[in-house]
Amino acid sequence: NLLNGTEAKVMLIEDGAMSPVASQINSTVNASLTALRTGYLIKIVEGKFNMPAESAKRALFPFGMSTQILGNPKSNTAYMTTEGILLTMVQIGCFCVGIVIHENKNLKKFITKGLIVSAIGALTGYTAILVQYRFFHIPYFGSPIAGFLIIALMSFGVTFLGISINRMTKGHILDKIPLASLFSLMMLFSGYVYPLSAMPAFFHGMCWFLPNTHIIVPFRDLALTGYSMDDVIGDILWLTGFALLMFLLSLYAFKKAAKNDMNRFHTDFDEKSGNALHRRKKESKLLNLVSKASFTRKGVEKNE
Repeated sequence: NLLNGTEAKVMLIEDGAMSPVASQINSTVNASLTALRTGYLIKIVEGKFNMPAESAKRALFPFGMSTQILGNPKSNTAYMTTEGILLTMVQIGCFCVGIVIHENKNLKKFITKGLIVSAIGALTGYTAILVQYRFFHIPYFGSPIAGFLIIALMSFGVTFLGISINRMTKGHILDKIPLASLFSLMMLFSGYVYPLSAMPAFFHGMCWFLPNTHIIVPFRDLALTGYSMDDVIGDILWLTGFALLMFLLSLYAFKKAAKNDMNRFHTDFDEKSGNALHRRKKESKLLNLVSKASFTRKGVEKNE
């Protein structure tokens, strides 16, 4: 049709429910069709007005336009999602292990257990990111120190969040583990999967209070766009406050649990003491009765 001078009609059907990979393919198809149409128009102008190709191009398109994708030039989906998925998994692990930590007597042991879990979580996060960077070529262009601080504060805060929830809520430990799924939900509403501009206005203010807004979103910016410490210092300060708040909350929960245990101990002791006193009184009365009966019997025998 193009060669015969008639219009070539093309229908492009796109499934809106498809993944972002399909959208990228659709963009490639559109770019190819646009290139064909542009080339055809240039050829028409060249033949009709006897103009060189470059002059015909400038006459048809008086301004030039080019697109440059920053951070992820190849639009690789793995580059966009790997950090968020890995760090969310680390959060879930720290939270679940924090829930099962049980220590009501020794404050030093209580804090030490939380720090050990936090360190293991942070080490897991570092190792996962390093393996992705070293062996799977997932890029990381930003400040290593900023990434280190984000993962460390994340592990510390989330671990003591799990400890606090376990201490301050009733029920069996296994009933509290499913709460870890909230971290996956926070990944959705933090602006990591969908940009905040595409969400209702309600989420714009709410996302500031979600930890993942200050964990996986700035970490992705560090990895892909080469952010420095200054670019993410606000998120690091937020995470510092979050970690400190969770630590203080866990200390409060520890003291409250220890106080409740002490009250139960005193209650049990009082009950046992009361029962023992009551038993001793009954035994004393019984001994008195036996003594009186024995004395009465001896008197009767003497009189006889």
